[in-house]
Amino acid sequence: MLEQIKKIVEEVFQLENIEKRTREDDYPRARSIFCILAREIKADSTKKESGPKYTFQDIAYQIKRDHSSVIYNIRKGKEEYIYEENFPKKLKECRRRVQIELVQGEIIQEYVSENDKLQDEILILKKKVEEIETSPVNIFNLYLSKMTHDQQNELLEYRVKPFARINKIEI
Repeated sequence: MLEQIKKIVEEVFQLENIEKRTREDDYPRARSIFCILAREIKADSTKKESGPKYTFQDIAYQIKRDHSSVIYNIRKGKEEYIYEENFPKKLKECRRRVQIELVQGEIIQEYVSENDKLQDEILILKKKVEEIETSPVNIFNLYLSKMTHDQQNELLEYRVKPFARINKIEI
């Protein structure tokens, strides 16, 4: 997930790599947005009170800095950069794209899970169909369907009824 966030921020800022050790205008701002967004992701997205999913160290590792740089970048973004003209726009765009990625990822995961369940159900149903197709009653019905009406009557009169009488089967 952190890689995806990093990639989105790099695309929005049109930078090759935010890990680059430079203070050129867009790099520190991009790193700041990356740190803010990475820290906003919750460990459990279903609970509003859930803590952050990624530690400062996790985030720092992605941009090849230490945890104090992450803390600094978050503070700098929320306290200083936010008053610049383009920073809030880029933060909003990055946040929007990250949310889309997260939602799409969750939806895809739900579809994969549902697909797996359906595949299991298909296998069970195929086994049941095979059992039904190979049952004696079904095989008998298949033979009957291939016979003419006269052949069916002959089978009934000269084979089935005598068999039923011998074995004392009544209908």
